[in-house]
Amino acid sequence: MYINRKPQARGRLATDGGTVVGWVAVRCGLVLGLLIAAPLETGAQVPVVPGVGATAQAAAGAAAAAGVAGVPATPPPTIWDFLGVPQFFRGTARLGTRVRHRLNRALPFGKPLPPLELPPPEKASPQAAAAGEAMEVEASAEVNAQALRYLGKFGCSTTCFPKNEAAIYNGLTDCMETTRLASVQAALGSVSGRCPSCSRGACCSARIQEQLCKLGFGKDAHDCWQEPSPRIRRLARLALSRCRCVEILDESTNPDRERVYEELPPGHPSSDAPLESIGVTEDPVSESVALVSSTEPLELDRRIIDLREFYTEEADASPFVLARVNGQPIVLSDLFVDDGPHSAQISLDEFRRRVERAIDRKLLIAEAYRTRFIVSKKLLEGRSAVVEQELADAFLTALYPLDRSIPEGDLRRFWQQHPERFTVPGAVQWERLSIPTYRYASREAAWRVAVALQAAIVNAANHKVGVGDDAMERVGETDGILVTVSARVPRDHVPEGIASAIAELPVGGVSDVVAVEEGFEIYRVLGRTPEVTRNFDAVANEALAAVQTANQQARREMLIRLRRSATFWQLPMESLFENETTAVTNGTKGGMVND
Repeated sequence: MYINRKPQARGRLATDGGTVVGWVAVRCGLVLGLLIAAPLETGAQVPVVPGVGATAQAAAGAAAAAGVAGVPATPPPTIWDFLGVPQFFRGTARLGTRVRHRLNRALPFGKPLPPLELPPPEKASPQAAAAGEAMEVEASAEVNAQALRYLGKFGCSTTCFPKNEAAIYNGLTDCMETTRLASVQAALGSVSGRCPSCSRGACCSARIQEQLCKLGFGKDAHDCWQEPSPRIRRLARLALSRCRCVEILDESTNPDRERVYEELPPGHPSSDAPLESIGVTEDPVSESVALVSSTEPLELDRRIIDLREFYTEEADASPFVLARVNGQPIVLSDLFVDDGPHSAQISLDEFRRRVERAIDRKLLIAEAYRTRFIVSKKLLEGRSAVVEQELADAFLTALYPLDRSIPEGDLRRFWQQHPERFTVPGAVQWERLSIPTYRYASREAAWRVAVALQAAIVNAANHKVGVGDDAMERVGETDGILVTVSARVPRDHVPEGIASAIAELPVGGVSDVVAVEEGFEIYRVLGRTPEVTRNFDAVANEALAAVQTANQQARREMLIRLRRSATFWQLPMESLFENETTAVTNGTKGGMVND
């Protein structure tokens, strides 16, 4: 049977469509109504409350309209505040700012973002106020660094740019590492590898050099670097050396430090220019080259002899640089302070010792300047090697004298501080009774004999009766007892086992039975001599020798400390001696001045 269902389907579709359209209309109307009615009018009429007078209602309406006197009226909440939409967007903005700041610190690109928002200073806590000040300093550091890099292009010309010198000096004393680094780079770039006398815009004023010296070499009371950045210390040393027309080679065992290489003068043994090696002599007869053993005297190369003869009191420097200490060169003539410029033979070991002594001399002169021992640099005019030797000796003698010029007060103070060195220790004499186990039937039998003997000796001592054959007979079985009387032995030389047994015993005191590997022993103290502290007059010479030894050790320790905090470079020995393959060690051999 055929049934037409199309009109019913069409009617149901129309009914469903009407329902959907109706729900959409209701929702749109609800949203529009909420949008229209969302803001609450601040001046809306206060509804009348039953039981409340008209005057009170009017006052309440005025208070609601104007708010509390002196306090601004709070904006009325909206439907969006109720739904939390503004709070959501504000939180999202804060989260995005924090994420951008973290990404900016982690990634190596991108411009710096403004600091995080902090409350006003008058409303901020002490922690937030301090953080705000730190953020301001950090934000201004990059600006200052860029300004210093720009000023470095023009240098410190007093004619064209008179304010640049003060700006670069202030940058050297800044708290931020970025600013100090830019200031050191600006000072270094102003010299450009030339002598400051040839570079009119060089930033090498006296106060800039002083600050560069503090950044490069300064240490505090705890022997820690004043400048924590190794990079700034390196660049400060390089800038200081260029300001003083002295190249520096920064050699260090620290792998984090980058080496700064120098250009060697023409003809230097380690350069490409050919130079005959020390230790190679020409035979005028056979015209052959002979190598001399490193343990025998070596004939210096003729060119080096000419350099030494050229270096007189009128000469200012020698181009032959053997080593550098904190940028200060050590030339060949510095090794021949004592024997003059005409000594032609020197052994390899002596050559090394003289280099080490010259290094120590440079370190001592620098330390003397630091401690204000040397008042004026005019003292170093003339032939510097001779004057430096005298000043180094005077500086060491003032700190740690080795001769009889040590004041008597220092000797007495040493005598009082170290009484154990000048005290004659007390002596002790004892009697030992040994009961060996092998002379008795068993160890227990020997033990019984030892206990009985110790009791008999104590009893005899208490009754003032001598310990003789009577006491031994009362003990019985005395054939195995061995009696030994010692000489007077200093207390610090008494054997450890005996010393512990008789340490607290008076004269005539008897120890307990002491078990040893061979059997048992009993000790009786026969006499004691008290220790005696000698007076100062009797030990003056000993005190002098002890102080001299202590000062000698103090000298070594001071030089070791100075070497550890210094920057060294030494010419390798293989470039000077044909038969030597080992380079001179940097700061490992301690040659003492005035040893």
